[in-house]
Amino acid sequence: MPLASPYQYPWVDFFSSLTSSIDSTPLIVCGKEKTSIVDSIFVCNTTEQDIFVDVTILGERDSVATTVYRVKNHLLPKNGSAELISVNQVDSVLILQAGDLLYANSDFSGNTFDSIVSGRQLLEEAG
Repeated sequence: MPLASPYQYPWVDFFSSLTSSIDSTPLIVCGKEKTSIVDSIFVCNTTEQDIFVDVTILGERDSVATTVYRVKNHLLPKNGSAELISVNQVDSVLILQAGDLLYANSDFSGNTFDSIVSGRQLLEEAG
């Protein structure tokens, strides 16, 4: 059976967001206008030492901003890489509601890493 083409699903927008040189300042690595399913958060340490990485979600419900850690203090070895979507046996996908922002940062300003976040944005709500 042939693989299905992503173009046969017009209500889904597949995305991939690349962010480079993320340091200790939290940086937006993903944010969409519609509900999105994040399938992968791949990070790569670009320094010559071990670093710790945080990934947080900033959401706003009922005019109250909340921050939730998706990954906290994940050790990323020197020049190493990791898939962070299911760290610590958390769900293997992440659902971001419209307007939620996904941030990433390292432990110190000289410790940098790159990230690729990929997934699907749902252009239509199920009815």
